[in-house]
Amino acid sequence: MNFSPVIVVGMHRSGTSALVRALRTLGLFTGHDLEPNAEARYFLNLNEEMLAMAGARWDAPDSMLTLLHDSELVDWLSRRLERQMSGYDTRLYLSKLGWLRYRDIRNYPKPWGWKDPRNTLTLPAWLRLFPDAKVIHVVRHAVDVAASLRSRERKLREKMLAVESLEERWWLTSPRCLDLQYGFDLWEKYVEAGEKAMAPLPEAQCFTLTFEGWLEDPLHDLDRLNQWLGLGANHEQICEVADGLKVERRFAFSQDEELLSFAQQVCPQSKWMQKYYPDMLV
Repeated sequence: MNFSPVIVVGMHRSGTSALVRALRTLGLFTGHDLEPNAEARYFLNLNEEMLAMAGARWDAPDSMLTLLHDSELVDWLSRRLERQMSGYDTRLYLSKLGWLRYRDIRNYPKPWGWKDPRNTLTLPAWLRLFPDAKVIHVVRHAVDVAASLRSRERKLREKMLAVESLEERWWLTSPRCLDLQYGFDLWEKYVEAGEKAMAPLPEAQCFTLTFEGWLEDPLHDLDRLNQWLGLGANHEQICEVADGLKVERRFAFSQDEELLSFAQQVCPQSKWMQKYYPDMLV
């Protein structure tokens, strides 16, 4: 039996890593060689290649979003991706033994998929290749996302300035995201891209959840995802995963005066905040 993949999308710092680690524990195969943020290195490389072809980056996606308006180019990307689903390089995802056994990622006989926030930008190409894929869209409050991006960049900036040797490799991932407003605007672009790509799909292929709602009742959502994906985990396993989640990460911005003031300025004007967080606009 062949399985269509599970593609996890959502803005960076939105909780996609936590969700995929949970699903991986419950039985979803998400790759052999993973980055620290639970991203399958193989699919991450393919996504970065597509962005580079469009002259885009994860934090500067506009040219990729423009490319997606060109159906012929999206078809071309999809055909290129199809050629990448087999071949020796897929050992990064399947492992060497897995490659010898299956030869093609699409032959993997159990529920499988991958997580990468960049999927949000490249999803139309992936859906041309996998029209029956199941898509999980994770949304987190925009101000918490912007604050998390800024915090990461500040820590990297401090490390860069502290090193004595220029040979030490510390660098910023996105100086743009030192600005809260930029992080907020980037969140809007990602949410809109995810919504647009998922719009043509039947409801049975889509699962959207807010990070905060998931943490509020993780058992409920994990049980639904377990059934929807056919993972076969039992109730005890689901409870164990749910108990390990950090519920204090919900709406962390509300405990910070600067972030709360920023939220009051920007959230009421955002249509995506109005959709996902209508009770937290002021």
